[in-house]
Amino acid sequence: MCERMGWNYSIQHGTYTTKIIHPRGQIKFQTCSFSKKTFMAYNMIKRDIKDNPKAKEIIESRHQKNNYSQNDVLTSFQHERCLNIDIKSAYATTMLIHGLIRKETYDFICSLPKQERLVCVGMLARGYTRFDYEGKECVNVETYREPTAQIFFFLIEEIEYVMRDCKWYLGNDYIFHWVDGVFFKPTTSKKKIEEIENVFTELGYKFKFEDVRNFTYNKKDTKIVVTMVKNGEHKRYEFSIDETHKDIQRKLYRQIQTTTHQLHN
Repeated sequence: MCERMGWNYSIQHGTYTTKIIHPRGQIKFQTCSFSKKTFMAYNMIKRDIKDNPKAKEIIESRHQKNNYSQNDVLTSFQHERCLNIDIKSAYATTMLIHGLIRKETYDFICSLPKQERLVCVGMLARGYTRFDYEGKECVNVETYREPTAQIFFFLIEEIEYVMRDCKWYLGNDYIFHWVDGVFFKPTTSKKKIEEIENVFTELGYKFKFEDVRNFTYNKKDTKIVVTMVKNGEHKRYEFSIDETHKDIQRKLYRQIQTTTHQLHN
């Protein structure tokens, strides 16, 4: 329509909406919809982090966004059952632990359905890419990210630290973790399970065991595919291993081993 009318226009693809902006106004397409409570929760979070010294410190720094890992030596695993512990309301709890939100805000977030809990926090990092057109030609591309994005990435980073602790305690029984849930072998000892339960409890996280059946894990080259039935719902996880990152990990591990050896000799 814009080309036919001879207008210059922009297409703006955002996290939750797509807009066509033209001289007479704009056309908005909602890519997903949420309840009013989701936006209320987001506004409560924004209110709490405004002028919060800890939030300001986080925003001015940079944080890792990786939120998964896998057993570095495991190539294949299949079992009728798999053990899985998920953190309850992980993002909201992390914000509360670090003094970023009030208890009132935390309770309100926790009252929302799981998907809306994720969205109200994820809005801290929402953004868009805008494509400006003159006729049929794209003449400019601009991207935008909310200034509060680093807070969301900080939450990811903090939860990842917890998952890495679980990976360490579980050792060879660890299979993989994804965001705030860790998966491990059904033969894992009671002692190891208690150790990772203590990790969550001591840090202030509530957790739950999930029902996971028909579990398969397969690694081929740098690609990992996991399938399962979790709480009666079929799930599939597919991700690639960052070999550069793994190489750095291996070098660090070798350096730690060398230093430990030198200290004891």
